[in-house]
Amino acid sequence: MRKSVRVMLALPALIVVLFVTGISVHADAGPKPSVTILVQNSGGEKYYLDLLVPFDGEYSNISEDEKDEYDPDMLGVLEEYESGGWYAALSRGTNVPLFGDLEGVEEDGVLRHRFSYIIPERFKVIIVDADLDVMISDEISPKVFNETIYLDYESMEMRRVEQGFLPYLKQFAGTFIPTIFIEGVLLLVFGFSLRKNWKVFLLLNLVTQIILTVVMSLVLINFGLITSYFIFIPVEVVIILIEAVVLTKMLKEHRTSRRLIYALIANLASAAAGFVLIPYWFGNIFG
Repeated sequence: MRKSVRVMLALPALIVVLFVTGISVHADAGPKPSVTILVQNSGGEKYYLDLLVPFDGEYSNISEDEKDEYDPDMLGVLEEYESGGWYAALSRGTNVPLFGDLEGVEEDGVLRHRFSYIIPERFKVIIVDADLDVMISDEISPKVFNETIYLDYESMEMRRVEQGFLPYLKQFAGTFIPTIFIEGVLLLVFGFSLRKNWKVFLLLNLVTQIILTVVMSLVLINFGLITSYFIFIPVEVVIILIEAVVLTKMLKEHRTSRRLIYALIANLASAAAGFVLIPYWFGNIFG
């Protein structure tokens, strides 16, 4: 039991190390908020697409070398555009950095334009074609960390791409399966019978992983990767406390002290695994 106590004391330190390391690694190199515009029905027409924002600035978002590659007349229309205090963000410049693509990249029958880094709280879409005609969409505000919007070239109508249920199911499976495996192995290591305890073990983890999935999904979608690191720790602390209380009272076999030590070690181990998996959730499910 002394060895178990030492492991129990070491695991919180491991989580802290992982937390600090994750924050330092992802502080600026981590994913940035983005807006992806998917243009439909362009008919192969040459055009440039930019975001209109209600401010301009001296921060140049297109380098001089990049400008040399664009059609000067089409780019000039965007650079000089101003209507009611709205300006073309990439072409005119902003007061904060913005990355993006004036020209679309073909992808599954649509043309993709991706804007990232510092996304405006509200914007319109402006398109200028080879005849220097200008088309403007209605105003829209991003609702999630990585927003995807379909834009009809002919009508300039926009439609958000909804996340659907599948990402949540993937995240739940991505935490529930490793948790069941880790805590199930430790249940046997601590000498508990899986046959006698599987109901409380499975039901408790099902409930707590649903809680974790709901909270982390909302944070990842709306605020992104960095915020999720800060939220994960207190959420896991609550889960550890819940499981410690329930398992101490409801596990069969052995003394209360062994039940408590098992609950703490098993949950700290699965929490450490969950912390390491946060970038996977974001990049492969919500990114």
